[in-house]
Amino acid sequence: MRNLKRALSLLLSSTMVLGMLVMGSSAASYQDVKTSHNTEAIEVLQAVGIMTGDQNGKFNPDAKVTRNEMAVIMCNLLDYTVASYKGTAPFTDVPAWAEPYVAACYTNGITAGISATQYGGNQTVTTGEAALMLLKALGYFQYSGDFGQDWLVETTKTGSTAGLFGGVKNGAREALTRNDVAQMVLNTLKADVVVAEKNGSDITVGDIIISGGKATYTARVSTDSDYKAISDAKVDGKYTVQLGEELYDGKLVKAGSAEDDFGRPSVKWTYKSQEVGVYSDKAEAVYTASVEKQDLYDLIGSEVYNDLKNNKADFSVYVDGNLQKDAKLSDYIVKNSSTDIKNAQKGATTEVFVDDDNNVVITVINTYVAQVDGDYDKDDKELDLTTVNDDKKFPSVKNMTLSADDFDYLNAYSDEDYVLVTVAGDEIKTIEKAETVTGTMDAYTKDKSITVDNTKYEYSKNYAGEIKEPELGEKYVVVLDANGYVVYTDGVEASDNYVYVASMDNTSGVKKNLEADAYFADGTNKVIVVDNDDDFAAAKDKKKGWYTYDEKNNGKYKLEFVTYQYNGTKSSGNIIEKGKVAVNNGNGQYSANTATTFVVNDDDKITVYNGIKNVPTIKAGDDTTVSVLMKDKDSKYADMVYISGKSLSISGDSGDRVYILDTSSSAKKDADGNKYYVYDAIVNGKVTTVNALEYKLPVGLYEANYDKNGYMRNDKAVDSKTGDFRKLTISQAEYADGVLTLGNTPYVLADDYKIFVNDDGDAKTVSASKLADKFAEYKDTVYLYMNDDDQVVEVYVMAKAETEKPKEPEVTGYKVVKTNAGDITVTLDKNQVKIDYAKVVDSNDKNYNYGKATLKFKVEVRDGGYQEEVTFTAPASTANTGEYAGCMIDGTFKLPYELAAGTYRVTVTVSNDTIGELTIGSTTATVQ
Repeated sequence: MRNLKRALSLLLSSTMVLGMLVMGSSAASYQDVKTSHNTEAIEVLQAVGIMTGDQNGKFNPDAKVTRNEMAVIMCNLLDYTVASYKGTAPFTDVPAWAEPYVAACYTNGITAGISATQYGGNQTVTTGEAALMLLKALGYFQYSGDFGQDWLVETTKTGSTAGLFGGVKNGAREALTRNDVAQMVLNTLKADVVVAEKNGSDITVGDIIISGGKATYTARVSTDSDYKAISDAKVDGKYTVQLGEELYDGKLVKAGSAEDDFGRPSVKWTYKSQEVGVYSDKAEAVYTASVEKQDLYDLIGSEVYNDLKNNKADFSVYVDGNLQKDAKLSDYIVKNSSTDIKNAQKGATTEVFVDDDNNVVITVINTYVAQVDGDYDKDDKELDLTTVNDDKKFPSVKNMTLSADDFDYLNAYSDEDYVLVTVAGDEIKTIEKAETVTGTMDAYTKDKSITVDNTKYEYSKNYAGEIKEPELGEKYVVVLDANGYVVYTDGVEASDNYVYVASMDNTSGVKKNLEADAYFADGTNKVIVVDNDDDFAAAKDKKKGWYTYDEKNNGKYKLEFVTYQYNGTKSSGNIIEKGKVAVNNGNGQYSANTATTFVVNDDDKITVYNGIKNVPTIKAGDDTTVSVLMKDKDSKYADMVYISGKSLSISGDSGDRVYILDTSSSAKKDADGNKYYVYDAIVNGKVTTVNALEYKLPVGLYEANYDKNGYMRNDKAVDSKTGDFRKLTISQAEYADGVLTLGNTPYVLADDYKIFVNDDGDAKTVSASKLADKFAEYKDTVYLYMNDDDQVVEVYVMAKAETEKPKEPEVTGYKVVKTNAGDITVTLDKNQVKIDYAKVVDSNDKNYNYGKATLKFKVEVRDGGYQEEVTFTAPASTANTGEYAGCMIDGTFKLPYELAAGTYRVTVTVSNDTIGELTIGSTTATVQ
């Protein structure tokens, strides 16, 4: 039925039409089409020649579509021979290139003008106008009575019933983009062709037929197997006919039981036996970090879970396209389990799919980092990649050389670019350039996060290679994945490398080398040979102090004395006092900050402290050397400080927070025979161990104090209700909008707060809302660590034994209640209904993740009493990603049409099989 060869002749007519019909350009090669666009629609329409890109290889998905351009699209869809319509349009405002297309659509009743002589072709086409054209293509609106009193109202109703608006969010009067039009046209290809049955009688007056009523439209049916190419739905044993089946004689095929390379349930489109593409279904939920088993239970609901548990439905898990044959339901979905599911972590995208038979598929797609190895090979059209940092996590792939036959725009990458790739099986499937951030390393939490230029970034589970502790104050390139997690860090070579030289002298013998006793910023002390010894021929040049160095290939060091350094000696008093920024070298005071590095030589025991906050109180002994280095004369803060003495006093609280998880410990001795005990602990917010002098330390939070060997010497936990370290005894907790109320006292949580649960010696973390909701499961002692702004940085609680925990009452029902942000509000105007501050809870007043649910809006008009005006539905959803994610209902929902003047009432309910039908609220409004 189609003759696509005619497209070649159409291409010759006008450069304006070229934008709609460029041959040889596929959606896969559109450089401006992103995954957020309607890629399935764009690629299918390209394959059949309805909408394609321009001569520059772009689809221009966000460009608005004019009425003239919509006429071209309709002609392409319906395969009109447009040349035969040239010169027949009655409109005077249509340009020559568009005239035959507009004429064809006008003659066949697809479109009409805005007046008898004006088409308005340069105006953008609205959702309603495009829908009417497409509905006419399906066979609707054959009679004037079908339009009722308002053509837009009837078009919107009919278009919704036919399924034209799926994936299109625009209102009926809003302009459409090419991305929107592509989706509506694909929806039309999948829709049923209809035939009309008249209701009422026509009246003939002369040559005019006056319609007596609306027609009833039913799906066309056929026994021909070509009509199961897109849908195999039947009526009375016959196939319903979809427009795409009718237009392409069954050669455009949609297979709904496919899966993509990553195992995601998908549809596969083919045209003339050639694959167009495979497109994954919309997931029930997408996660980019860890997720708890109970969250997936709440997502799928009890009915699906029970079917899975009783083997009435299938459960499958894919990781990077590989089916996990040993996957157990209990590893992923468990009611009331706060344990994380397997595989879903930062750096992976986890998607959950549930089909109509309650089969569940979970897919995990990891993102890995690689680096471009050399520029793009223009001759072979290839790009070489390599792994970074000896990355053992990078999966084994059969080829790290990518071909332009498989990937688009490889020539856009340059040597040493960092790229993000996904892998399925043993093949790289996608590649994109990674985002990089270059800045100064301010802070880090080992194996958890780094802070660069005051911005915190968390590590991906797919970080390339071994995570090493970064150097504070140094510059780094941080490579981020698409979700902002760190996949790699690379230190930027410093312009200056500093070393403190304590002495310098020539060796004896034939080869008189100049040697220096050197102390490096990492705490290394060694004797080095000076390469530029001629610069130190005179005794006065052999100064002790700070130097920049350059290590030569011969193993020697080129040294240059730093100009801006301030050296002194001090025999008593504080050099540094814990918590203060001043450094006293006997000759004056200098300021330090978080980027200052301290090299402390206490009787040949070298300790390095990075940042003033980490330095304990240091008191001078006899003839203590203190050398302060500034980068330049305008520097306000020291870059390096060297302190050396025989009898330094290093004491005082370190500022470390140490939470002892268990009283049991391991006894050990160091090389000097000092006995100490190793405890499992949380130190400064990370789970690790601590070495302490005391045996059987009680579980609790300590403001750590260390001896000169670095062993914690505290014997009692924090026991104060004030200060930075606090101990509370409470019986209840509440949480709302960043404020955690413990007992009767509210505490503001810091942005990066953490709540640790000591579960029989194992450290876990929970959110503030979960702590409050489940506080009955924890013991009544709570420890806090506060920052300088009196905000809570860390909370420590201990879980009760299982026998101590209260049993949750059985859930007997559900209800809609207000959130802490305000009362439930439902507002109505002539175009939309707005819902705010509503959430679903169970009978225990616990937030309930309702999963899939339907909102029903019943709009009534007052005419004596209230009479039904219109009822419509929409999926329940929320934009909230915080404590109300999944349970809150909010948003703005467009009415099917604009209300006329009058007084209206709207009642909103939400329903699904689990919660039943619940009323959210009702309101009245007067439309002027």
